[in-house]
Amino acid sequence: MLEQTTEMDRRKELGRFLRAMRERVEPSRHGIRTGTRRRASGLLREEVALLAGISATWYTWLEQGREANPSAQVLNALADVLDLVPVEHQHLFKLAKPEWRPEATPLDGPSPDPRIVGLLATLSPNPAYALNRAWDFIAWNDEAADSFGGFDQDDPARRNLLARFFLDPAWRGLFADWEVVARSAIAQFRAATVE
Repeated sequence: MLEQTTEMDRRKELGRFLRAMRERVEPSRHGIRTGTRRRASGLLREEVALLAGISATWYTWLEQGREANPSAQVLNALADVLDLVPVEHQHLFKLAKPEWRPEATPLDGPSPDPRIVGLLATLSPNPAYALNRAWDFIAWNDEAADSFGGFDQDDPARRNLLARFFLDPAWRGLFADWEVVARSAIAQFRAATVE
């Protein structure tokens, strides 16, 4: 009975998560024009379903927390449509299929813009780094690497600022009032990822 309740709670949380992510996506991001009479924020359920290649009824069931069995392909399609950052993509899988993992994000993506690398170099001797939308480190100067203990692109826990901040005890020691800085970091991440 407890296992059944946990399963129901997980499905309901999946529905809440999908709805929240759907409501933050601007329809224009997918080339959808909206009229002045549209009251809904973000994408409509039918639009998400169409873009993900699934039926609107089935997507509605997912949002309603009904029993459904989405494949990894469907979850990845939803992650693309909802423009999920890697941590949100992982959370989607955790809610829908805890035993599965999303496809790994390629680490050898495009090189950082040379202008960013140049800017970071000019900030020397001050430590400086650049982040992408998911707050992964994409470039840094030598002083930042020395000050913050290096940046390992092959280690997911060391290539993301929030992962380092919350999971690396050495990083906690860098901040005199860690809890205040932690609240600020979370607020900044939320503000940066709002559509």
